[in-house]
Formats: sequence, structure tokens, C-alpha cells
Amino acid sequence: MASPLLLLVFLFLTHASAAEYGEELLRRAWGEREWMVSARRRIHAHPELAFREHRTSALVREELERLGIRNRAVAGTGVVADVGSGAPPFVALRADMDALPLPLQVLCPVPSLPSLMPLMGPGASGVDIEIK
Repeated sequence: MASPLLLLVFLFLTHASAAEYGEELLRRAWGEREWMVSARRRIHAHPELAFREHRTSALVREELERLGIRNRAVAGTGVVADVGSGAPPFVALRADMDALPLPLQVLCPVPSLPSLMPLMGPGASGVDIEIK
């Protein structure tokens, strides 16, 4: 699996335009669509609250290992993976894996169902990217 940086350098050296590079990335992403949808469905099938993401953490580590990416567990349910040479520039990605407890009335306004339900969706999880 080629790193994105190597792909960028290759495309630059072959005089590819930014549009061609973007199209190539989209083509490759589309080729992985089934895997991405499957992983998302497996994660969302079993939402877990903060510091209880044992199943989600195991799934993330399993997929990273399947891709040949070294990783390790941290802080109980966290996962850290190192990709690349370790030389600058450094890119850090952080993603939330926990679901949020929402009153069931938010999803189905029936007063007789006051329990909480974990929910993952837009705004319920986040990804941060930092480049140094």
C-alpha cells in the first residue's frame, strides 16, 4: 500500500495536475467503498459510550493490523497507529469512537420510554487533523 505522500510526489513528477491527483484519490476511495461502508456499519451496529468502546477499539485495531499498520492500545480503549518514516512533516489524526447517550424521546417522542440510547451520527463523533 503506497503512502499518500509518495503518490503525491509521483503525480507531481509525472506533471499531473491537482485535478488529476484529486480524481485519482477519489477513484481509489471509491474502490474501497464496500470496505468503508462495512466497517462503518459494524461500528454503528454496537454503539459504545465513552471509555467503554472495547468492541469498537478491537475492530479498529483488527482493521489496522489487516492493513499492515502497527498499532497499540492506550488508556484502556484508545488506539494509536504509527504510519510513515517518523520524519517531518508530521500529521496527527484523532477520531472519537464513542456514542452519545440521547434520551429516547429525541428519536421517538413517546413519554413512556424514558431510557437512554447511545447514538452515533453527524455531530456525535469527530475527527481532528493536525499537521506539524
